[in-house]
Amino acid sequence: MGYYIQYLHADIFIDGKDVDSVYKAVTNLANETHRGSGFVAQGGKIKSKHFAFVDTEALRQSKTLEEALEQWHWKVGFDDEDNLTGLYFLDTQKLGDEAILFETIAPWVKDGSFILLAGEEGAISRWYFKDGVCKTQWATLVFEDV
Repeated sequence: MGYYIQYLHADIFIDGKDVDSVYKAVTNLANETHRGSGFVAQGGKIKSKHFAFVDTEALRQSKTLEEALEQWHWKVGFDDEDNLTGLYFLDTQKLGDEAILFETIAPWVKDGSFILLAGEEGAISRWYFKDGVCKTQWATLVFEDV
């Protein structure tokens, strides 16, 4: 399943000194697949769970934060001081369990950072980071009085 989106923009910052901690938190998600929405069924029963659209074994074997986030279909960008300053949605156009991913990295993301998306039927939303928490916000379209 999944929700179709178009990535619009991200303004995100994770201090370079925190990148290793973020990497460990993201790869540790490979041990928490019970939280994912994906599953393998056999005989009408759920045999195993996983994060939607994520290769759990490749996530577990990732050697860098960049490799780990690519398993979630996100590409990262770093500045000259090794701070994470870019996040871009890759090839696929469907979201999976990103809410869990962004909830996991939120403690290290600079307040005010966001990831802006356009969703199905033109809905605009963003993940917004503040006080170590990531929240989904939906935009409201308002026309100016004429």
